[in-house]
Amino acid sequence: MLFFKKKKPTFKNVVWMSEEAKQNAITKLVSSISTNEVCVVFSSFADSLEDLRTYCKLNNVKTREMQSITDYSAGAILNIINANTLQERTFAKVIVSGNVHFIALEHYPVTRINDALYQAAIKAFEQSEPQVYISLDSPAMASFGSDRIKELMTRMGATDGEKIEHPMIDKSIVKALEKVDKSVRNETKANSETDWYAKNFKG
Repeated sequence: MLFFKKKKPTFKNVVWMSEEAKQNAITKLVSSISTNEVCVVFSSFADSLEDLRTYCKLNNVKTREMQSITDYSAGAILNIINANTLQERTFAKVIVSGNVHFIALEHYPVTRINDALYQAAIKAFEQSEPQVYISLDSPAMASFGSDRIKELMTRMGATDGEKIEHPMIDKSIVKALEKVDKSVRNETKANSETDWYAKNFKG
């Protein structure tokens, strides 16, 4: 009998210079989509979602709390789903007539959990290619020398609102996450990415 290694889910990293630039990009996307498109964000950290809700409120962007994967609104509204709801067992699949913009606010630092989240996202929203919006000042990136990347991007003339997409950065993120994952023995849960790294990763 042949055993095939399970294919890892694919995702696209979109890196921003700052957390504010990341949040601004999300609100701009929501404001620009058509009435038959859907924008969904998810995170495993309650604080990440709350920070985004606050930013949306300050910028007059409507949000909706999803109670299940089929509980969404199309058009200029940000649909928010937490990781537990995303992973609830269901046979439902979301069929949308327009594009689905499915965005994670960060990578979960434990590879097994991170992969499970993206598998759930891909399964639920077949029309979407999940994207991960990451800021260079996030705890994950700061732990691996994001200041050097910031300095390089500034020298190259990059502005705060400019996104960075490059295979080299993708590889760096994968290597960084692998390093974190290998260092975690008994994970302590946390409500924020900052607290998670403080409790679980010593670098």
